[in-house]
Amino acid sequence: MKKKAPNIFSFATSELSQDAMFAWLISWSAPEYAEADPELHRIGQSFVRLLAGKNPDFKIVSVDVGRQWENIDIWAEINDNTFLVVEDKTGTSIHDDQLERYKASVEKEYTGKRTDLCYAYVKTAEESGSVLKSIEQYGFRTINRTDILKCLEEYKGSDSILVSYREHLREIDARVNSFRSRPEKEWGWDAWQGFYKELESRVDIDSWSYVANPAGGFLGAWWHFVKVEEDCTMYLQFEQGKLCFKISYEGEENFSEVRYRNYSKLMALAKDQYPEIRRPNRFGVGTYMTIAAVDEVSIFGGGLVNFAELTYKLQQYEKLIDECCNSKVRKE
Repeated sequence: MKKKAPNIFSFATSELSQDAMFAWLISWSAPEYAEADPELHRIGQSFVRLLAGKNPDFKIVSVDVGRQWENIDIWAEINDNTFLVVEDKTGTSIHDDQLERYKASVEKEYTGKRTDLCYAYVKTAEESGSVLKSIEQYGFRTINRTDILKCLEEYKGSDSILVSYREHLREIDARVNSFRSRPEKEWGWDAWQGFYKELESRVDIDSWSYVANPAGGFLGAWWHFVKVEEDCTMYLQFEQGKLCFKISYEGEENFSEVRYRNYSKLMALAKDQYPEIRRPNRFGVGTYMTIAAVDEVSIFGGGLVNFAELTYKLQQYEKLIDECCNSKVRKE
């Protein structure tokens, strides 16, 4: 089999590299480049409309694009009245109050000058639904890798930069979706992100993200928080291959006593119907404690994931927590 040619975007993986790619493509939307490369100009205009949330009939007559004004990744003055802000992410997420600060800077500078202020948050890796909802509440339009690929797949030209970047996104897409075609033991980091995105469409996941710990951390997902007693909440958490029943306790009682009491209550209900739910290898002490776990074989089996069976099993575990807590009221 012929080996693929090296792709520069396999090495230029930083957000700054992607910033440059996006700014370059936005520049091609300017009318003065229409004759230099009509196809690249057409895709550049489609890309700008995607970022700004405009219809296909939105006419672009002038574009001035730049980077890192007021720490904004990419900005563009479009026509006489539109200003576009692009917050670009590859693997990281929002932090602090950066989106609020960007909006405040733009409104301070452009109020009275331009009225069509457009804000786009672009993430080419996966992002949890809860984070995306919070971003939208700031007034940013969220754009994912699928959206960008849909735009770039329309390109019929041969420009090496655009073609290489498109192939780079396709490769990410293949890794993310590999959870559908490989057993769980073969999943990499991207596949786990893809799995959690799929799980969000089937189970009421609160959120998922990287969780740091002394062992190196893991990609976790957590949901179904139910109050079990005063200052104590029980919930489910995926820690990649392991599913955990956990409690969160913020009271004054001894942690070990709270943990053992809830462990005993859960196991008494689970022992006959759910023998796969077992004591964890070790009990920890702290605000967040694992009281029981289900191993990866019991959850995923040895082959491809059957999502119908997995969803049903997780729903049964949710009901077990409800029964254990004697409450169906979710913690707000």
